[in-house]
Amino acid sequence: MAFNKQNPGVMSSTKKGLDIRDKEDLEIVNKFEKELESSMNKKTELFDGREITGFELYLHNKGLFRFSPQYPTGAVVMANVEAYRDAKDKYSALQDLWYKRDLAKKREQERLQTLAI
Repeated sequence: MAFNKQNPGVMSSTKKGLDIRDKEDLEIVNKFEKELESSMNKKTELFDGREITGFELYLHNKGLFRFSPQYPTGAVVMANVEAYRDAKDKYSALQDLWYKRDLAKKREQERLQTLAI
């Protein structure tokens, strides 16, 4: 795991993405999940009526994303591109973790149903 010396807590761009099979990376993703949790439960509507995701709201609150009516998508990436990429990497790994958790739950349900028969 390589960290950026100028901005501690932000991964260096020498490493591509996070691997949830790696214990250190999994800890980072779990911390990120807790940090993101408050934003994920909110439904927010922009000035143009477009709903934004909890992750977009998180990025906006961190100053990494700004919403503007001047742009068709309504969003502009702010100056700290490395921190933005770091957040995107963490979110991507978190989505992978959520998928694997759901898959494990489904497999467990199937196993229990098989045992019940």
